[in-house]
Amino acid sequence: RAVVDATVDVTTLPAGDLPVSSQSGSDGRFRIGPVAPGKYQILARHEGHVLMNAPEPQLGGRAVETFDLRLARTARVSGRVVDDKGQPMAAVQVFAMSLVGGHDEWVVVPGALPLAAEAAALPVGQLSRPGGMRAGATDGSGRFTIDGLSPGRARIEILHPGKLPLRHAPVFLVPGEARDVGDLTVSTGATLAGKVVDEQGQGVEGAVVEAKLAGRSARAPLRATSDPKGEFFLRVLLGEYQLTAQTEALLMSSPVSIHVQGDVSTDACILHLTARAQKPSLRH
Repeated sequence: RAVVDATVDVTTLPAGDLPVSSQSGSDGRFRIGPVAPGKYQILARHEGHVLMNAPEPQLGGRAVETFDLRLARTARVSGRVVDDKGQPMAAVQVFAMSLVGGHDEWVVVPGALPLAAEAAALPVGQLSRPGGMRAGATDGSGRFTIDGLSPGRARIEILHPGKLPLRHAPVFLVPGEARDVGDLTVSTGATLAGKVVDEQGQGVEGAVVEAKLAGRSARAPLRATSDPKGEFFLRVLLGEYQLTAQTEALLMSSPVSIHVQGDVSTDACILHLTARAQKPSLRH
């Protein structure tokens, strides 16, 4: 159906001049120009809608160019953020981002980039892929609502100091949908730092470190690689862990147990590697 009174902006690429704008009429049609020859991006915005395609034509080859711009009703997600004990968490930033083909969408914005917090609060239509990523903060009861999302697959993420990052399974949003994802539990975490050393006490670079949470065999071990100083860093749940480390030439004689109840420094977690036993050779 024709969208009436939509604002259409024609912007030069790379961005420099102010956009040339127009409004769509009762039949949805708009006319802008004439414009100087060059590369442009064409955007349309309308309250409660998001642009699904943004042409970037090279104008100047013909006197008149025609484009169809498709808008869809925006979607909304809501929910509640709670901690390990089920208590609501206030003032937590929740992000919702569009996925293309199941992958994170990368948005290229010409010119100077706004701060992330400013970009999330911009009106729909201000970025080259409107609705690609939005954000909202929880209230006193832990509730959040994020409006202006593009229909399609989207993922919800939460980043909070002292907590482990949360990445919710992708949800599929239809145009105009209001989806409540329920309670999202953000778990308390800590930084597990350590150092891998050889028999001479020198740091070992490139060692693969695995941290397995004791008593939870179904949970995959966390992995990290030691840096040039032999140091490694992991963000983990609180609990008891079994640590192992190895390289092609070195390995640990037995796992090391460590109880994580807060941040662990490199001095408190040293993993010692020794040379692997040489395999016997067969001679005839």
